Amino acid sequence: MGQSTQRFFAGFLMFLFFMGFSIPTRAQEPNAPSSQSLQGLVDLMENPEKREAFVKDLKNLIETKKAVESKGEKQAAGTDPKDEKQLVIVRHAFDQFENISRDLKNSLAATIHVAGRIPLTVADIGAFFDNRENLTRLLTLSLVTSGAILIALLAGLLLRPAVKMVTGKMKAFPARLFWGIVRVVLSVTPYACLWVFFTLFSRIFPSFQEGTNLLVLFFTLLFLYRAVMAAFRVLLSPEESYFRLLPLEDEDANYLSIWARRFAIYSFFYFMATRFLQWSDTATALYPQIRVFFLVGFPLMLTIFILQVAREIRIRKIATAGEDTEKNHPQNRWVVLAIRYWPILGLGYAWAIFLSLMFTFEKGFLYLFHATLGTVIALLFIVFLLRFLDWMLLRLFKVNERVSQRFPGMEEKVNRYVLIIKKGLTIAIVLVGAGAIGHIWGIPVAAFVASETGATIILRAIAVLITFALVLFIIEMSQVISDYLLKERKVGKKKKKTTQKQQTFIPVIKTAVQIVTGFVGGIIILERLGVNTAPILAGAGIVGLAVGFGAQTLVKDLINGLFILFEESIRVGDFAMVDSKGGVVEAVLKEVGEDLCKDPDHGPNILEPLEIFGLDRFEDSAVIIRARFKTKPLKQWGIKREFYRRLKKVFDERGIEIPFPHRTLYMGEPKEGPSPPLHVRIQEDKKASESSEPVAP
Repeated sequence: MGQSTQRFFAGFLMFLFFMGFSIPTRAQEPNAPSSQSLQGLVDLMENPEKREAFVKDLKNLIETKKAVESKGEKQAAGTDPKDEKQLVIVRHAFDQFENISRDLKNSLAATIHVAGRIPLTVADIGAFFDNRENLTRLLTLSLVTSGAILIALLAGLLLRPAVKMVTGKMKAFPARLFWGIVRVVLSVTPYACLWVFFTLFSRIFPSFQEGTNLLVLFFTLLFLYRAVMAAFRVLLSPEESYFRLLPLEDEDANYLSIWARRFAIYSFFYFMATRFLQWSDTATALYPQIRVFFLVGFPLMLTIFILQVAREIRIRKIATAGEDTEKNHPQNRWVVLAIRYWPILGLGYAWAIFLSLMFTFEKGFLYLFHATLGTVIALLFIVFLLRFLDWMLLRLFKVNERVSQRFPGMEEKVNRYVLIIKKGLTIAIVLVGAGAIGHIWGIPVAAFVASETGATIILRAIAVLITFALVLFIIEMSQVISDYLLKERKVGKKKKKTTQKQQTFIPVIKTAVQIVTGFVGGIIILERLGVNTAPILAGAGIVGLAVGFGAQTLVKDLINGLFILFEESIRVGDFAMVDSKGGVVEAVLKEVGEDLCKDPDHGPNILEPLEIFGLDRFEDSAVIIRARFKTKPLKQWGIKREFYRRLKKVFDERGIEIPFPHRTLYMGEPKEGPSPPLHVRIQEDKKASESSEPVAP
C-alpha cells in the first residue's frame, strides 16, 4: 500500500496510544452540580415562605428589566437612524473586542488549570492500566483494528493487477476520463474495506466506545485523504504525462501535485486534532484557541501558494511579451491588469473566509463558502458549455479538406455568418452564467428579470437581434439573387450569356438595396434602444440637401451615369471618347483582381477588392489606367507583383499588346509597283580592324 500508507498507520498507532491516556478523564464531570446545591434547591421548593420570597424577587427583577428595555426604546426612538446605526456598529466592535479579551483571559486560566491537572492525569493513566478489564478491552480493540487492517491489505494486493490494467486503458480522452474514474474507485476500495470491516468487527466485539469513535473518525478521514489524492493523481499524473487529464506541462503537474498533497495532509491533521480535542474533557476549555491556532495554517499556506503562482505567471508573461505583436490590444491590457491584481483579490478572499471561520462568524463563513462553491461550479459549467459549443460548431460546419483545396473560397462561403452565430451564443451563455453567479451571491437577478424594467430590456434586446438578423438576411438574399441573375444559364444546348446591361445594372441595384437595408435597419435598432431617430432623419435630410447644392457636378454625373446605364449608350467593351481622350471600357483588370482575391495565399492579405478609377492619361508609349488595392501592412508589394504577373498572363492569352517604345520604317514605293530593295552596307572602322591584327615579334 506504499510508504505514505505506512506513515499513516504509524501515526494511527501513536494516536491510539494517546487516546488511551485520555479515556480516564472522560469519567470526570467538573461542570456537574454538587449535592449541596441540589439539597438547597429542594429546601427552597419545600419551604412556602422562602418560595414566596423567591417568586417575589423574580417578579421585581422582571419589572426592572422591562423598565430598562422601555427606556432604551425611547432613547432609540429619539435618535437619528444614521447615529443609531453608527452606535450599533461601534457597540458591536467593542463587544467583539471584549469577547476576544474575555476568551484570552479564560484560555489563560484554562491553560493554568490544565497544567495543574497533569499529575492527576498521570495518576489516572496509571490507574487505567492497572485495571485488568481496561487491558482486556484495549486488547480487543487492537485485535479488531488489526483484523480490519489485514483485510484492507489483502484487498489492496488483489486489486493491484486491476489497477494496472485500468491504467493501461487510459489512452484517448473519453476513455481516459472513464477509466480514470474507475482507477480512483479501485484505489480507494482497500480503505473503504478498512472502514467497513472495522465498523462491523467493533459492533460484534465491543470495547471502548470513545476509542471506537476516534478510530472510525480516523479511518473516515484516511479514506477521504486517499480519495482526494487518487483523484489528483488521475488529473495531474505527475509521473506519466500520457495518462494526464489536464493539459499541463510536467513541471506544472508535479508542482500542483506537491501542493495538493500538502493541503490534503494538513486538512487530515486539522480535522483529526480538532475532533480529538472536542472529545477530550481535559482540553475542552482550550478548544477555541487551539482551533484558531490550527486554522491559521490554511490561509498561510494559501498565501504562499498564491504568491508563488503569481510570480510564475508574471515571469512567463514577461518571457512571452517579446513575441506578442499586439501589445496594445484591449484584450492584452485586460490580461495585464488581471495578472497584476488577482493575487490581492485572492489573498483577501482566502483570509476573509478563514477569519470568519476563526472568529466563529458562522453565517458569514457559510455564505462565503456556499457562494464560492456555487461560483466554481457555475464557472466550470460555463467553460464546459463554451467548449461543447466550439466542438459542435466545428463538427457541424467543417468542410472537407479535399473540397477546400479544390474550391479555395468554398469554406469561407458556406461558413459565412457562422462566427456571428457563435459569438451570439457565447454572449448568451456568458450572460446566463453571470446571472446565475449573481443569484448565488444574493443579487436579485430573477426579481430584476421579472420586473417591468427587466422585461422591457429583454424585449428590446430580442427586437434588436431580430432586426439585425433580418438585415443580414436581406443583404445575403440580395447577393444570392445577384449571383443567380449574372450566372450563365443553358437554354437547350446553348449557353445564354447575360447582357451587358445586366452585368452593369444588377450590381448597382444590389449595392443600393444593401445600403438602404443597412440604413433602415440601423434606424430601427436605434429606435429600439430608446434613441430619438427624428433628429437623425432630419439631420440626414439637411446633409443630403447641402451635399446636393454643394456637389452639383457630382449629382449631375450620378444622374447622367444612371441614364447611361438605363439607355445602354456606353457598355463594357465599347470604345468611348471623352474630350480628346478615349479608351476601351474593359473588364480585364476587374477579372484579374477578383481572381487574386479568391487566391488562398494572397486573398487573406487583401482587405478590399480592386477599385478601378478608369482611364487616367495617355503617355508616349503607355495608356495609364488607375486602380487600387487595399492590403494589410507590408503586403502591398507582394500583391502588386502578383497582380502584374497575372495581368501580363491574361494579356498574352487575349492577344493584347503592351505598348513599348519602337519605330516603324516605311519604304517609299515607285509608281510601277514594287518598292526597290534596301541595300545595307556595313563598313568597318579601319582603326578597329588594325588594332585587331596581331603584332609581329
